[in-house]
Amino acid sequence: MEQQAAQMMQDMERIQTEQKRMESQESELSWNLDGLRADLSDLKSRGSVCDTCPEAWIYFQKKCYYFGEGAKKWIQARYACEDLDGRLVSIHSPEEQDFLTKRANWRGSWIGLRDLDIEGEFIWMDNQPLDYSNWQPGEPNDGGQGENCVMMLGSGKWNDAFCGSDLYGWVCDRLATC
Repeated sequence: MEQQAAQMMQDMERIQTEQKRMESQESELSWNLDGLRADLSDLKSRGSVCDTCPEAWIYFQKKCYYFGEGAKKWIQARYACEDLDGRLVSIHSPEEQDFLTKRANWRGSWIGLRDLDIEGEFIWMDNQPLDYSNWQPGEPNDGGQGENCVMMLGSGKWNDAFCGSDLYGWVCDRLATC
């Protein structure tokens, strides 16, 4: 019994030591968490001044836009945007649409919407859901089969088109920097 009591005392001391170590670790983790929260808050507050765009890009609502010109197929426009550290534009609001309509090529521009994988399931280049649309009446219609890329007409309305068509306009976007 004395050996068991001695063993229990050792076990209890070991548990108390472990408990103190864990309490110390919890305090350190809590301190680190407070620091991370402060850093996040600071980043959020500085986020309101994130309005810097590269030369030839135009700032609007925390994004930068590049209005490319020159005949390109959809995939060429996509790569041209990537070469500029952007991507074909993803449009998520009427305000953004109005901004783009005023500046885009009047003959039509490629945008970053496509249904290449599953017919009728349109996906933006930023992988966001189709939460806003501005289709031309009767579109998308996959006319003649194979209209899997989307263009913005001069009116701002959207039309699904053959990805291999040459359009003279294309619009890229990227987040503005701080």
